[in-house]
Amino acid sequence: ERMKNSSKPNEASANRTPENDVRFETLKYPNGDTYIGKTLNAEPHGEGTHTFVSSGRVMKGEFKNGQANGMMTITDKYYVQTGKFVNGKPVGDQRYDFDDGVTKLTEIRNMETGASSVQYPDKTSFSGTSDENGKYLKGKVKYTSGITFDGDYKNGRPYRGVWEKDGRIMIGEFGELTSTELYLKFGYHYDPKNQIQTYGSFTPGMKRIGYSRNVSPDKTIKHYIYGENEKEIYAYVQF
Repeated sequence: ERMKNSSKPNEASANRTPENDVRFETLKYPNGDTYIGKTLNAEPHGEGTHTFVSSGRVMKGEFKNGQANGMMTITDKYYVQTGKFVNGKPVGDQRYDFDDGVTKLTEIRNMETGASSVQYPDKTSFSGTSDENGKYLKGKVKYTSGITFDGDYKNGRPYRGVWEKDGRIMIGEFGELTSTELYLKFGYHYDPKNQIQTYGSFTPGMKRIGYSRNVSPDKTIKHYIYGENEKEIYAYVQF
């Protein structure tokens, strides 16, 4: 067991140990962190476990010259991360198993491209790109209800794109009623039941508001202006 000196640890180690001083030992750092595993000249080198006392975070895997270098499993408060590290930084595909007691998911994220695939317990899935905090940027969500959304995200939530379910299509800018329920704020709506195409603005519940244009299967075009609660103010039919 050794106490680690946080200032110039490599120099201190070199002064008191031979270059091939390979051991299995416990290193204790001034801030309370500990490392248990293989060392070279009093630095983590080989298989070992580094525990961070301030956060409780645990890094277990391969080290080289004091840095994570190789396959690593990191256990944090709400997630477990598994992947390859080079010179202390994660590279390539990293797997995150996240569970904060409310949200549970598994994500595979590529550190170079930002490409991300996410699977939830209810089989909802996402594929696309996300930021370093895991918030969606662009891609496709498939909900268990059969709804898909493909497009851009704002603060990790669907924003602009294409919504589809059972032949029903909405294209434009969206708002959210709940975390899994969207409505079209502005854009195009096609309903396969009546085969009517609608262009315009909508409120929650898909009630039309302001200017709206409907195109029927026989190509009849109707122009509307709506007030609150879809109250019809003006209508014009174009044959």
